[in-house]
Amino acid sequence: MTSTSLRRGVVASVDDVQNDFVVLTVDLCDDPIGTECLPVTVKACAYPGLAATPRPGDLVIVNTVGLELGLGTGGFGFVLVNLSASLPQHSGKGHIVRLRYTPLQLTVLSVEEESSPYHAVLKDPALTLEGTPVVSAELHSALPAIAAGVKAYDPSLTVCYVMTDGGALPIAFSRTVRELKEQGLVQATVTVGHAFGGDYEAVNLFSGLLTARHVARADAIIVSKGPGIVGTGTPLGHTGMEQGEALNAAYRLGGTAVLTPRFSDSDDRERHRGFSHHFESVLRFCVYCPTYIPVPVEIPSVGSELRSALTTLGVSEQHRIVESQGEPGLRLLEETGVSVSTMGRPLDADKAYFAVASASGWLAARAASEGAESLPEPGTCWRPR
Repeated sequence: MTSTSLRRGVVASVDDVQNDFVVLTVDLCDDPIGTECLPVTVKACAYPGLAATPRPGDLVIVNTVGLELGLGTGGFGFVLVNLSASLPQHSGKGHIVRLRYTPLQLTVLSVEEESSPYHAVLKDPALTLEGTPVVSAELHSALPAIAAGVKAYDPSLTVCYVMTDGGALPIAFSRTVRELKEQGLVQATVTVGHAFGGDYEAVNLFSGLLTARHVARADAIIVSKGPGIVGTGTPLGHTGMEQGEALNAAYRLGGTAVLTPRFSDSDDRERHRGFSHHFESVLRFCVYCPTYIPVPVEIPSVGSELRSALTTLGVSEQHRIVESQGEPGLRLLEETGVSVSTMGRPLDADKAYFAVASASGWLAARAASEGAESLPEPGTCWRPR
């Protein structure tokens, strides 16, 4: 049984306008389509490709279910339709459908389709990642630290971010991505699955990774979901499991798989303190390939805890722990002014989390610059004991 919540509202002000993302203040009307549990005025987002850009005074329909549930989506409603403007019409470009068979289904021009200028490139069955390092992180909040870690090692490297559909689907919702591109820490983006709005669109993660390498010309690839994560407090009921799937895909395509642990010494939830139970589930149930797991030399306790965790989970032979540097990337983040936060905690409130992510980027850059042969011999693929 599905459920949503829609409200009529009038745009009071347009507060921020990006090319593909608009933030509004909306006064909700007295005649709700959904429930009565919201304030009179809310912040709302509009995507011009889905609903004509609202202006003050426009009548809009707003999806408020996230606000009513108190979800961590930045405290926004989302404009479903602008009733005061012409309705959007299909541009005729692209025929790959995202959000398929829903009222919001939309089309994108995917790199793989025949009308794409990259179709011939992606058609080659012999394409591989050619050893390109692929850093897989569970949370979107790790992205800036990973990218900064790469650039701190070698600013000339091209970084491509592949956004999966385990969190927010429009990449335009991510202020982080905009800032990283503005500061030159990320050069290109690819959206895969039902995510949309990247510089390049790909049907799935496998072709998305190849797009990052052979179309965006990435030296290092970062994979994570968009903002937001689904979690239930159970071992497998969370979208963090896709972290292992991304590593398996990278390995199978001939990439160098780098696994970013989710580690925090500041999270007030016991299941996410130290190594998150999500990370343990990825190791136990999902990732089959050998990976490199970086640990920051600045925090020795992370390495010792990780070795103990791998032993307990029986995967010590599968993964290789590699000492790396976290501080250079964190310094670069501060220099560029890119804002970082995880679960509401800024860098100085959860430094270990961001240091681990930065160390992942540093290691990926090392592999990109010096070759995978500069790393320890890889482990062996998982097999039942």
